Amino acid sequence: MLKLTTLTENNDGFVSPEAMFNELIADNKALIKTIRNAHAVTDAADDIASAGLLEGYIDEAEKRLWFLFETNQNREDSAS
Repeated sequence: MLKLTTLTENNDGFVSPEAMFNELIADNKALIKTIRNAHAVTDAADDIASAGLLEGYIDEAEKRLWFLFETNQNREDSAS
């Protein structure tokens, strides 16, 4: 499974909040891209059931990305 992963693991002893948010945002963007690629494969195979499942995962990941982005923006605004 580790050979198939596209996300890098952070084993640092300490990660700043800024770095954490940036990592989470980048990881979620990568996840969305991967799921969209899988969705294209299911579309090409006319696999409607799998495409529907993937659409749900894409929606959830996009909501999570939006939440992370907005939370990070609000955190930066309050720090100013």
